[in-house]
Amino acid sequence: MIHPAPPHEGAVPPSPPPSTGIPVVRPWGESSPNLAPEPTPSRRRSPVLLAIVAVVVLLTAAGAVTGYLLTRPGEPRMAVGDCVSRDELPVEYACADDLAVYRVHAREPMQHPFALSCMKFEKATRAVADPSPTDGETVLCLEPTEKNATDAGGLRPGDCIDVRKSGGEIERSTCGFTGGPHVVIATELHVKVPVTDRACESHPETREAYAQSSLGGRAVVICTKPAEDSDSMAGAFVGECASNVSMKTIACAHRSATHRVLSVRTQYTEPADPKCEEVTNANAASVSVNDNTDLRVVVCLGPIDQNHLGYARPGDCVTGYAGTAGLPRLVSCDDSSADGRVTSVYDEANIGCSAGEARMSREAGVSHGSTICLVAT
Repeated sequence: MIHPAPPHEGAVPPSPPPSTGIPVVRPWGESSPNLAPEPTPSRRRSPVLLAIVAVVVLLTAAGAVTGYLLTRPGEPRMAVGDCVSRDELPVEYACADDLAVYRVHAREPMQHPFALSCMKFEKATRAVADPSPTDGETVLCLEPTEKNATDAGGLRPGDCIDVRKSGGEIERSTCGFTGGPHVVIATELHVKVPVTDRACESHPETREAYAQSSLGGRAVVICTKPAEDSDSMAGAFVGECASNVSMKTIACAHRSATHRVLSVRTQYTEPADPKCEEVTNANAASVSVNDNTDLRVVVCLGPIDQNHLGYARPGDCVTGYAGTAGLPRLVSCDDSSADGRVTSVYDEANIGCSAGEARMSREAGVSHGSTICLVAT
């Protein structure tokens, strides 16, 4: 086998073949001789720009949520239980605010007049259109809150009120001052003013009843009694004393006291004369009347002296029977001054007595009068 001779030192390697102009096609696995392109530098976002974008996104999301809460369907601006002002277009306030004088009791479909929408609710005293610009078909039925001092529907038992214009105007006031205001016993709902269907009949302790026109013309009746320190005759009790000048109650020991309260009654018709026909020794009467209700309080009075002869009963003893200075007075039959005895008492004037008897007669007035027959002892 013939081997080629190794190249000797200084030999020149053979030249590459001449170019033919034909491109060289390289196998697929062979890398391209072209240089790789310079790597493109990465785009770095500014941290400030990223923060601004994040804030904008958050604000947009918050606005969307807030907008949903304010405008989502079925969520009225003034809901049941919310508190509002007394304005024709009510403004909503926190219920603890002094201007929150009404509370939304109900939301009802609109009728005209608005009161028709709310008449089925006893607590409602006002009806107004919902002022929301997106709701023109709803009526708000309002009830007064404890902040409301002038709406009778907001009064509670134990409240004190000042009364003006026969009860047409009332205002909650402070209890406890001298000659104080009226104390509320209860409130009632009646058909209309004036009230003619027995105001406050279910509250027999009532001495004065007032009516205030309310929703749809119906009446809120206020059942009251005078304050404890009041001198009103409407608040008088049996045994108390009064002055025939002022016709007010007064201490029995006062020099101006002239009469004693004998009876107090309430009724629902004008008291006919004689107003105290069944009250022994009554010689005066006081009637408390309010033009807006049918409650009448009749107070019958008699002489302040409890030993007055007019209070006598058969068998009672008197002193002064034989005297000429005024009427005899009642005394105990054991009293050494007793000189006469009552034999008969008639609730009518000028009845004849038996022979030997003295007669004392009082003419008719607030009662039918009386006749008292006596004998000496």
